[in-house]
Amino acid sequence: DVLRSGDIASQLIEAASASGLLSAAVPEWASIRYLAHRDPYHLYTVDHHTALVVGELSRLRAGTSDADAFTLGIADEVSDYDPLLLAALFHDIGKGLPGDHSEAGATVLAVFASRVWPESRLASDAKFLVRHHLLLARVATRRDLDDPDLTAELAGVIGTSDRLRMLYLLTYADSVQTGPNAWTSWKAALVRDLTLRLLDVLSGSNGQPAHNLEDRVVARVADLRHALAGRVDQSDLDSFLAGMPATYVLTQSTEAVEAHLSALPEVALGGARTLWARMPDGLHDELTVVTRDRPGLLWRLCGVFALNGVSILEARVHTGRDGSAIDVFRLDDAFEAEISPAKRARIDKDLQAVLEGKMSLGYRLARKLASYRGQRAAQPVASRVTVDNSSSNRYTLVEVRAQDRIGLLYSIARALSDLELDIHIAKLATRGFEAIDTFYVRGSRGEKVTDSDLVREIERAILYELESSG
Repeated sequence: DVLRSGDIASQLIEAASASGLLSAAVPEWASIRYLAHRDPYHLYTVDHHTALVVGELSRLRAGTSDADAFTLGIADEVSDYDPLLLAALFHDIGKGLPGDHSEAGATVLAVFASRVWPESRLASDAKFLVRHHLLLARVATRRDLDDPDLTAELAGVIGTSDRLRMLYLLTYADSVQTGPNAWTSWKAALVRDLTLRLLDVLSGSNGQPAHNLEDRVVARVADLRHALAGRVDQSDLDSFLAGMPATYVLTQSTEAVEAHLSALPEVALGGARTLWARMPDGLHDELTVVTRDRPGLLWRLCGVFALNGVSILEARVHTGRDGSAIDVFRLDDAFEAEISPAKRARIDKDLQAVLEGKMSLGYRLARKLASYRGQRAAQPVASRVTVDNSSSNRYTLVEVRAQDRIGLLYSIARALSDLELDIHIAKLATRGFEAIDTFYVRGSRGEKVTDSDLVREIERAILYELESSG
C-alpha cells in the first residue's frame, strides 16, 4: 500500500527509512541511507533518489503525474504496477554493495522476494527490471537504432511488450528524478524511438524483425522511385541509391534524398553543399554536408563545429561507391538556445574554407580550447577506451569515456583517421562532466577490426590524442 500511495509515496518511503522499518525488512537498505553519488549528474543521495522514483511511478499509476503524453500513454497500458513499484524500491540498492549495482540489486531483491513471493511472476518481473533498468537508456544513446539485429536481440532479452512498458516507465522515472540533465529532450526522443521500435517487434512478429535488411532496402527503394517519379531522373536515382549504404536508404526521408541527389553535381569537383533544418522537436538543428569523400573528412567537419562553439549530438556518415559523402549531424549551440542564421552562415563559410585547404584548424582550435581550460569541471574524469567486436555483426564499436569538452569528437575522429579507420556512425552521450561516445568503425577495406595489435593501437592512439589535446 505504501508503494501504491500516489502523491504521498515518496514521503512514506522517507518515513519508513528514517524509522528503521525499511532497514529491518531489507538490511541492505542501510548501506544506501545518506549515500551520496560520486558524480554531479545525480542531485540526491541514493535513498532520497529512490523514494522520488517510487513516488514518480506511484503518481503515474494514480493518474496524477505531469509526465509527457507519450509516457502517460505507456502508463495507461500497464495493467499491474506491483512489479514496477517493487523494482523502483530496489533498483539502486546495489550501489551500497560491491560489484555492478544492477546485478547486486537484483540479487538482493531475489532474496527478499523468496521470503514473501517465492516463484511468483511479480518477483520474476521485478528482478528483471532491476537487472536491466539502465538498458533502454544505454542502448538508445550509444547504439545504432537502425540496426535490425540490435532490435531483434533486445526484443529477445525483454521478452514481452508488458515488460517493455514497465522498463520504459522505470527508465523515465529514474531519469527525471536524477537531475535536470538526465532526461534531456534528446535522450527522451531516443528512448521513445527505441521503445516504439521494440513495441512494434514484440507486438507484431514474436520478437523477430518483420523483414530482413535486404527486403527492407528493396521496399524503400521502390517507395522512393514512386515518390520521386517526375521530380528526378530515374536512372540517376537508381544509380545513386545503388551506390549508397543500406543505412542511408533506410534512414533518409524522400525530401532529403531528392535534395542530396540534386546537390551532387555541384560538389563533383570539390567544395561542399550544406543543408540546414530544424529538428521536429524544435530543440535541435540538423546539418547535412554533401561533398566528396576524402581522408580526414569527419575530423575536419568536427573541428569546424568546435571552432564555432557547436556541440555534436549524433553524426551519421554515408559514403557512396562513387566517392560522394553525405554526412548528417544533429547539433546544439553550446551557448544559445539554437544556432542562429549568422552562426550557420559562418559555419558554412568555414566548412568551405577547410575543405578547400584555405583554413588550418590546428592553431585555431588550440587557441579556442585554451580559452575554455579555466572553465573546466573541478572533478576530473579518467579517459577510457573500449573496443567491442561482439555488439554488431557489421561494425567494430569503439567506446570512449572522457572529460566532456569542446572539440572532443574532433580529437577522437582524428586519431581514428590516422589509423585509416572509417567512422560510419558516432553516438554521443554526456553524464555530468563525462562524455560517453561510441563510434561504429570499419577498416579501409570495409572489414571489422579484429587484429589484436590494431585494437591496442586504437586504444593508445585515442588516449594519447585526448591527453595531448586536453
